[in-house]
Amino acid sequence: MPAPQPMLVALADRESRQILIEAGSTLLVADGCLHLQQPFAWLAETMTRPTLVLGAGQAWTAETGGWIALTGRGSARALLLAPGEQSLWQRIGHGLSRLWPAPATARKLRQGIE
Repeated sequence: MPAPQPMLVALADRESRQILIEAGSTLLVADGCLHLQQPFAWLAETMTRPTLVLGAGQAWTAETGGWIALTGRGSARALLLAPGEQSLWQRIGHGLSRLWPAPATARKLRQGIE
């Protein structure tokens, strides 16, 4: 089975998106700032929805699966990495290569074409 592909999430100011995630998924903010509402959780017989504000370079890993809500504070870009067999750093590297593709000359060198 192929490894799950990272999901690029681009949000404008105040744009919101709900995404279904699995436990162990990692959200890495590349640019801007995001308001994250985590999946619902029970706390002492009360349903809660913890929230976080993540800035560029910050990451969050889901302890449980469920629906998250992301809202941009200004324009923001983030990578959502599904849990997989690859290490976290391999998944981040793969995701970042999708976010910022290498120049055409570097691609040609990697492919052995001059």
